[in-house]
Amino acid sequence: FDTIADIMNVPLMQQIHTGEGPKRVGLAHPSIAPYGAFETKDKRKILISIQNEREWHKLCSEILGREEIASDIMYSTPSARVENRKSLDDIIISVFQRFNIEELKDKFLQSGIAFGELNTVEGLLNHPILRKASYKNENGDMVTVAAPATINVDAGANTQFENVPMLGEHNDIIVSEFGANKK
Repeated sequence: FDTIADIMNVPLMQQIHTGEGPKRVGLAHPSIAPYGAFETKDKRKILISIQNEREWHKLCSEILGREEIASDIMYSTPSARVENRKSLDDIIISVFQRFNIEELKDKFLQSGIAFGELNTVEGLLNHPILRKASYKNENGDMVTVAAPATINVDAGANTQFENVPMLGEHNDIIVSEFGANKK
């Protein structure tokens, strides 16, 4: 609860100080623009969050190829970009739809602007960084996402996952731990 409440600090402050919570805007941000997921030529989505003037100018010149937008009165300040979000998003969409996701990812990496690819569940499953754990249960071999905590192998810890026990497999051991006799 505390983690999510901390993430909600900005909306909570808006509620406290204005008496109204922010409007729901999906993956966009109520007070930052451009911010959100934009579709690429190959129908995938790239998520951007332009939060400072350095990133704004780089986005305009290096990604959009439209340096003049950075100083356009409709977009030259953060509040102007929020106020004109719809037309700004339209410009970004028109450019992003000319590139596939890999081309845009390369451009963002070269520019030093933070971004992310909005994955599908299949994309997450096939992500090269996703750690998986294998184990056996009564239905056979299973694969799941590994726990977020990692085990320090250098400390000599056992890093092997054990198989899921069969129903009742450890009853005698568990009952004996409580000093009871199996009936």
